[in-house]
Amino acid sequence: MARTDRQAWTKIYWSDVFDDSAFQALSFDEQGRYWRVMGMLYRHDTPGVATESEIRAWACLSPAEWTDHRDAFARCFRVAGGTWKQERIVREMEGRRKTSQVNSENGRKGAGVTNGKIDESAANADDSPPVSPTVLPTHSPPVSPPQKNAPEISRSPEIPDTQKTPEDSPPPLRVPSRALRAGSEP
Repeated sequence: MARTDRQAWTKIYWSDVFDDSAFQALSFDEQGRYWRVMGMLYRHDTPGVATESEIRAWACLSPAEWTDHRDAFARCFRVAGGTWKQERIVREMEGRRKTSQVNSENGRKGAGVTNGKIDESAANADDSPPVSPTVLPTHSPPVSPPQKNAPEISRSPEIPDTQKTPEDSPPPLRVPSRALRAGSEP
């Protein structure tokens, strides 16, 4: 897998982690090593799938230490034929790959229509009629002059703020007393 296709982050559903009996059976030290292994599995060329020696190396365990911890780690993986598979990562990466593929195809379709270039194979992928690009005017239409018989709009002159009288101002907002605000009767 190309480095650009690898995920830099992932969603973690803590209930999935802490409700997993295989994870709960790990010692505190093994849980920390397990998280390191998970991170390396996301960055691996085949996300979610590794050899036993890779798992051991990512867990930072010597071959002698590995014999004590192997069974605990194996409960968290599907082990078959020397391959250790973390199903959650495999499912997640497959879903991301499919979503990325759909988004890329939709982007190509949209870019072709937006730029006035219609890729017939992409535009007709769902057997819908081809979309022709819309030609927009290069200038705005002229503004018509005012009509001679149109009624004139009368406007009253604005009084500057400095010349306003108290009669021009709205009445002040009255705030209820503390007793009324507390919900008691006046």
